[in-house]
Amino acid sequence: MRSARRRTVLVVVLLACFAAAVAARDADAGADTLVVDRADDSLTTACTGAANDCTFRGAMNRAYTNPASVARIEFRIPLAGTQIITTLTPLDVIGGPLEIDGTTQAEVDASCTVDEDGQPCIVLDGAGQGNHGIIGGTGSELTIRGLSIIRFDGPGGGEQGDTCAGRGTS
Repeated sequence: MRSARRRTVLVVVLLACFAAAVAARDADAGADTLVVDRADDSLTTACTGAANDCTFRGAMNRAYTNPASVARIEFRIPLAGTQIITTLTPLDVIGGPLEIDGTTQAEVDASCTVDEDGQPCIVLDGAGQGNHGIIGGTGSELTIRGLSIIRFDGPGGGEQGDTCAGRGTS
């Protein structure tokens, strides 16, 4: 009798663990990948995949306002050469896990590179306006790849020429 009760408890515990794992997987699967397709600094937040409907500021704003809904930001700006995104006001602080991947711009323009010795695909430029750059809030997990981050005066920004290429930051 006692061993049957233990087996029942074990089965219940295993089922609960399985249900929790499935729920976590489904929650992660529900998070969006937003595709930045404009280099201007407007607050264009649709980010539906339709042409010309997502800026970096818009994607960051979506990640800020609903961190559980955005897992990744990619770039596919339909222009050749390095894309310079000049921010004139501070970006939103990120509160959840987020990956920002500038290496995806190479899918549009194979001439840009993502290594630290080459020309980056995406440059995030604070324009020396006293703005902070990309900041993860307490407990956030922020990974940045393939971006050159320049001329931000506050936290979360690089000095002239800093490049995050293939390495994560937090």
